[in-house]
Amino acid sequence: MIATLHPQLEASGITADVAKRAGVEVVTSQAARDLGFTGNRYDGANLAGLAFPYRDPRTRALFMHRLRPEVAVDGRKYIQPTGTKNHLYLPLATERQLADVEIPAVVSEGEKKTLSIATVAGTRYLAIGVGGIWNWRTSDKEKRPCRDHGGTETVRVNSRPIEDLDWITWKGRRVFICFDSDGARNPDVARAEQALAAELRKRGAEPLVVSLAPGPDGSKRGIDDVLVAEPVERRLAVLERLLRSAAPRRRLAPDVERGLELAYQPASTLLRMFDAYCDSATDAPAVFRPFTGLATLAALVGRKVTAPFGAHDLTLNLYCCILAPSSFFHKTTMITIARKFASAVNPDVLLPDDFTPEKLIAILEKSSNALLLWPEFAGYLARSQRDYQGGSKELLMALYDSPDTFRRELQSKTATVKQPTLTILAAAATSYLADQLRGADLRSGFLNRFLFVMADRKAKSYAIPEPPDPALRAKLVTKFHNVSGITGRADLSGIRTPYTAWYRDVEREAARSDRGEILSAFLTRLSVTALKISVLLELANTGRLRVTPDSLEEALVLVDYIRAVLRHLLQVEFAESESEKALRKVLRMVQGRSGIKRGELLRLAHCTSVELDKVLRTLTERGDVYMEDRKYWAA
Repeated sequence: MIATLHPQLEASGITADVAKRAGVEVVTSQAARDLGFTGNRYDGANLAGLAFPYRDPRTRALFMHRLRPEVAVDGRKYIQPTGTKNHLYLPLATERQLADVEIPAVVSEGEKKTLSIATVAGTRYLAIGVGGIWNWRTSDKEKRPCRDHGGTETVRVNSRPIEDLDWITWKGRRVFICFDSDGARNPDVARAEQALAAELRKRGAEPLVVSLAPGPDGSKRGIDDVLVAEPVERRLAVLERLLRSAAPRRRLAPDVERGLELAYQPASTLLRMFDAYCDSATDAPAVFRPFTGLATLAALVGRKVTAPFGAHDLTLNLYCCILAPSSFFHKTTMITIARKFASAVNPDVLLPDDFTPEKLIAILEKSSNALLLWPEFAGYLARSQRDYQGGSKELLMALYDSPDTFRRELQSKTATVKQPTLTILAAAATSYLADQLRGADLRSGFLNRFLFVMADRKAKSYAIPEPPDPALRAKLVTKFHNVSGITGRADLSGIRTPYTAWYRDVEREAARSDRGEILSAFLTRLSVTALKISVLLELANTGRLRVTPDSLEEALVLVDYIRAVLRHLLQVEFAESESEKALRKVLRMVQGRSGIKRGELLRLAHCTSVELDKVLRTLTERGDVYMEDRKYWAA
């Protein structure tokens, strides 16, 4: 029976006409078995539900049906007959759409989402579905002897892109990958997006990722959920607005309930071991770990490895600052861990916590590779206004670029430092840092050299942490020592194409921002830092100097997190004028709750009704908040 008005299809905004043309059927359990859903896995199961036919779009030959049973089978919402292969879902594709690269394609996970897009877009876009985020690859299996016990086990082998991809002309086509909103915190979704994008890029396409926002309560949403929430007449405009916002990588943003999160798993043994060591030693947020490990490694590598960049070579030094609301986030503990490992490998790199410009230059004259650890960065900003610290910011700005020779006129002599290479790892309370900032600080060129790593929530709490494993510490010291002994010039030729695509998106973000002047300064530095981190990760991952797309991909996961932090800091924490401070204050209140009524905002904001309405109107026009069910929500 053709599924004309099935509730599940209606809930995804799919019309009866589209369902009929796609051949969707409502089937009984017996009808499902007649379609091939047989065998031990399905014996006794209630298979009644929706059946979606998969056909060759060129010949209309039937490959199989996938089933959406009314009751999940073994916990799975969708099933397909045992032994069938993965295929693309192209229910309404025409030969012209397959061949014409001027027609953009939209890839989504699941049959209902694909049909929802087709309902809204008609023939304007080629709607492509995959049964799962990895179902664009084969899932070949074979039986192999079990290593742990007798008998055999079924394992996946030789996974590769499915042949169906060859049906479509990709070269020159813009392709939008539109998976569910949980990709911001689900590493597997992020990996699948980027793997698919890399495959399409190889085929000459221009892949872009659509970043869907979660529901107002933080729940996962698909593209069909977003579209069906709008009136029918607005759905195409909403779809096209989402596609215009697409980027080479998923955009990160604070989650209503969970704050800023980093979905990251280190690839290298060194950073995995460092992560495990920190996990046992402190309850500091996990997002601090990779950046602390990379800053430590950067200081130990120093100038021994460089990377080509125009007329000069990049050194791999980093300026990092970890931010959190209070001491309970144990920022200083992370700095202490960095100090211990740096000291164990090369104690000469460590600088004193406090210094004058003259003292720092004197130290660098003797040892030009250095690590500065600042447990309280905001305190330095306060002290930097005093006479004895005069010029210290300018000094640190100059040292960031690692000149071949640095000269400074002192009272007693002209100091000369050969090949200085300085890495900084600092920490600060977020609100205290914001209070110390002046408008000039954001434009001076000093702060935009820093990677700001922010956490506003902890996943766990250790009242009394256990001592870390001494054997793990010893292995880590050896790893840091070995990697920091590598010398040479990195080769970036293998990452030029994917890095360029990412870089162009960074340029577009700066151009669109209402704080473009300030954001551009941060993003320009950050784009170069992405190359530095790529090289550091390659050294940690393989010990080689030729940087691979995998190491770039891992670096961009980290750097895109920093981009999200920057957006948050500039919108919320580092607002400058009184009006900006009011916007920051109200936006922070809205972001901290799952919907908040105007009356509660008025009570908490301690301002007049007219002032609050002006702030809310500005935040709404900027797209930072929206109103639904008589409550304000973070966009």
